[in-house]
Amino acid sequence: MSAFKPANNDHILTDDKELRALFPKSRSTIKPPSFKGCQYLVHGEIKTFTKATEPIATAIYAGDERVVISEFARCDKEVALEALEAAQAAWDKGRGKWPNSTIQERVRAMHGFLQDYKAAREEMAELLMWDICKSKKDATDEIDRTIDFIEDTISEAVRLYNSQTNFEVSSGVAAQIRHMPVGVVLASGPFNYPMNECYTTFIPALMAGNTVILRIPRNGASPHFPTLRMFQKHFPPGAINVLSGSGREIMTPLMQSGGIDYLAFIGRSSSASALIKAHPEPHRLHSLLQMDSKDCAILLEDADVELAAKQCASGAFSFNGQRCTAIKLIWVPEKRVADFVPKFVQAVDALKIGMPWDADAKITPLCEDEKPNGLKDLIEDALKHGAHILNKNGARFAKSLASPTVVGPVTKDMKLYLEEQFGPIAPIAVYKDINEPLSWIAENKYGLQSAVFGYEPTALARVVDALAMAEGRVNINSPDKRGPDVLPFTGKKNSALGMTNAKEALKLFAIPTIVATTLGDERNLSAVEGLVRSGKSNFFNQDFVFPPS
Repeated sequence: MSAFKPANNDHILTDDKELRALFPKSRSTIKPPSFKGCQYLVHGEIKTFTKATEPIATAIYAGDERVVISEFARCDKEVALEALEAAQAAWDKGRGKWPNSTIQERVRAMHGFLQDYKAAREEMAELLMWDICKSKKDATDEIDRTIDFIEDTISEAVRLYNSQTNFEVSSGVAAQIRHMPVGVVLASGPFNYPMNECYTTFIPALMAGNTVILRIPRNGASPHFPTLRMFQKHFPPGAINVLSGSGREIMTPLMQSGGIDYLAFIGRSSSASALIKAHPEPHRLHSLLQMDSKDCAILLEDADVELAAKQCASGAFSFNGQRCTAIKLIWVPEKRVADFVPKFVQAVDALKIGMPWDADAKITPLCEDEKPNGLKDLIEDALKHGAHILNKNGARFAKSLASPTVVGPVTKDMKLYLEEQFGPIAPIAVYKDINEPLSWIAENKYGLQSAVFGYEPTALARVVDALAMAEGRVNINSPDKRGPDVLPFTGKKNSALGMTNAKEALKLFAIPTIVATTLGDERNLSAVEGLVRSGKSNFFNQDFVFPPS
């Protein structure tokens, strides 16, 4: 097909001069932030760990050296078990101060934390931008989304509590139902949204009355450092403990201890499986998991190719394609390839490459050290099996920068057909029969999201219905995305277990618990009425709660 002719002779440029020139020439030309690292929070104390440290060297080079903004503590098993002891003491088999706090006390604590978090907005956004090279706008948006999420969680906690103030009566039984906390939660989030996605795991857990051990990611650790003093100020000792270090050195011994009641994890499914298997009693372990994905976009024959090209370019390459919801494979009908590919590659080559502080930069340095080599390997594998580099500016590399690359036609012999690239590559596959992409969807081991572009009701219905059986979300004529955060964010198969929006996560981190009595004996009703009126029982506290203004 003429649309699949190589645009640059299928040449992979490993040290592109134009990309290299985008980096700062020297340290004196930039003003990176600096924040004291190697700190962790355990039992309400901020401590410094110096046994094993490494610099937080960003993916931004000044000359030939990477810019260092802080230090990262590689906490060990000893520190992890210290955090577990603190969390268990704060839980105290359900008798601790935080799990027994009233909804009013939790709201005050979380609201106070939120005010301090808002005050540090600019500082955290700046650290986030430098640490993982997210554009300044996207870094600020992530902090703002996190603020919105905390606010939503507070409001949902109040709403859930107020909805459970009435007794339920059925078949001679009067019952009060409340969502009660589970125990000690181990939470871990990813580097690509190190604030927002971490917070979608542990903030609902904390608000529900659990105690938390948070393991922050290696890339994206620095914006968490200013929050340690906020947690220390607003929550009881041990209610939340914050560590840095590798999952193997921290999370594995915690799981092996059997002291973790709930695993809230965002990362690879293989890592999630290994952690769960490490627990001595996996049957009692609760889990909230967000894992791998291989989202696709399917164009139908009546698709608006200009719209699809723009939406797919945004969906595939926003934050370098380093998103679980990024479009990672595009299915195009054979009859529309000649229309779609030129428009798509034009949209991709128009994406601005630069430093994260550059206005309108869409492609920025990759913060994972081995990512450029991994991307080169995927492109080389596709070329070896008959695909081509389709955009003029594709397959260019320099230091930590990788230009967005369109590859096609991709077939089942290539790694890009099934593997999640998690980077700036957009593979295109061609189909003659709609059953080809639908079979791919059905057989794919992942099921987070996918998109379909088209309008004719019969054809659209067939694809939407097939996708709805396999994916957590189906997007029509728009790219995959997480927001708005009030919607359930979940998936199927190896992509997710549970939901991470505020409303559903609060319920997931708590167990519906019933206190009941049999009607017919006035002494029973009198006992319950006495409990309610006495105000001595948090479970029967009937005060209506208003969210903070």
